[in-house]
Amino acid sequence: MFTGRGENPGRIAKKRVHELAKELGVSSKDMIVVLAINGITVRSASSTLEPRHVALLREQAASGRFPGPNSSEAAGALNALRGALGGRPPKPSDPAGHESSEGEDGGSRHDAKKDASLATPPIEEAPSALESDHSAVASEEPVARSPHVISAHDNSEAFEAVGPVVEAMDPSDGEPLPAQPSPLAQGHLEFQRGDAGVSFEKLIVPYLLGATEVRIVDPYIRTLSQARNLMELLEALVRAQPSDVVTEVWLRTSKDRQDDPKKDEAQTSYLDRIAAAFKDTGLTFRYTVEAGLHGRTITANSGWRILLDRGLDIFDRVPSDPLHLGNRMQEHRNVRSFYISYQPIPVDS
Repeated sequence: MFTGRGENPGRIAKKRVHELAKELGVSSKDMIVVLAINGITVRSASSTLEPRHVALLREQAASGRFPGPNSSEAAGALNALRGALGGRPPKPSDPAGHESSEGEDGGSRHDAKKDASLATPPIEEAPSALESDHSAVASEEPVARSPHVISAHDNSEAFEAVGPVVEAMDPSDGEPLPAQPSPLAQGHLEFQRGDAGVSFEKLIVPYLLGATEVRIVDPYIRTLSQARNLMELLEALVRAQPSDVVTEVWLRTSKDRQDDPKKDEAQTSYLDRIAAAFKDTGLTFRYTVEAGLHGRTITANSGWRILLDRGLDIFDRVPSDPLHLGNRMQEHRNVRSFYISYQPIPVDS
């Protein structure tokens, strides 16, 4: 990670890409293409270029597997990058095949006198990871992915760079473009007991953004720890939701099967306190306690239904120490074994 004070974040990112290109012996233009192929976008000063990404790029350079800027692989990568930039059209280029001159850094520079009114034909859309391989299994070495491109049986490492917005670089000049919403994808994820790096902010909230109605069915919001999980989901949604969106969240849950009045009173107290906590936040919370509930789902009029086999109760217990990081950040808690599936639905459902 690299940051700087008193310097434009875009220039910091641009400088880093140029430095990395020089280190690997390729042009800056090819460097940006390779970053796109590896699913890496540059988020101005807080770049996603982590040490493991740089190691991957060095290995590719050493083995001579860098694609040329005119290869089909590069074309697909540039198209994917263009999608991450919100559909920004490519810079005009010379379709007549004029010779280009070599720059000092080894990169090609087109003749400045070419006709800028002639644009490159649109590149054919590359299939997403879900369309091309529904049985992909995450390897031990985490693979950089485009945000929200999810494969079956993936694990928590795929969410290291996931976020609802992407600030990418214009491949023509290296300057960052305004943040654009990244596309969500349907799919299925499975997590094993002991996995970490998971949070509601990454796993669920992006699919609820913009929703004015969210319906949660989870029969096991009964204990304090389960109520805490619900509270943390709503907190994450309030932080991420646009300020002009008012969201109504309706929970359907069940009471304890032992019919214990003390447990029922405690459950009611937890849920009433959650409702009071979100007063005047742009989120209203209401709940009903029903018998006979079993499935666990989250449905939003943003157009998504989320299926969780464990509901929100996915985390192992953490020490009661208030200074334990797991008490402050979900990413530092271990999870129980669970799966989650994302299904697109009509917005009026």
